[in-house]
Amino acid sequence: MDMCPTRVDVITLYDRVLAGLEDDNSVRSLCYLILFKLITVAPEETSVRLDELAAKFRIILGEKTKENAVRHEMEKLEEGKKGVVKVSLELNRAFPGESSSGLAGQPSGRPKWSSYLDDMKKEQMALIKDMEKESKEKERA
Repeated sequence: MDMCPTRVDVITLYDRVLAGLEDDNSVRSLCYLILFKLITVAPEETSVRLDELAAKFRIILGEKTKENAVRHEMEKLEEGKKGVVKVSLELNRAFPGESSSGLAGQPSGRPKWSSYLDDMKKEQMALIKDMEKESKEKERA
């Protein structure tokens, strides 16, 4: 994407990324990396796809482990949720106007994305704080 951005059909790529978010954790991880890149390479298309991403992210964050799940499965699920939160926060930083309210309380931006962000920040507050703590520790090192 860096070398030949004009050769990449961004719409098709986004369709594949959205499909990949329904796959297993290893594919999802690749999709998160591609999304980070698409924020800078294709900001217009990224902005248009925020509501679709919100729907996929809600499903991922809502996943639960089975009662008899082993520790490895629980760790994989937590890593997947962490990836979603990281991408969501980065998307929010890149497109702050898409999640804010307009003048006189009129909604602006993307209502599904805005609702998702509000819910994600409430439900994943502990995970967000852990990620911020890790980030600060890395900066110190």
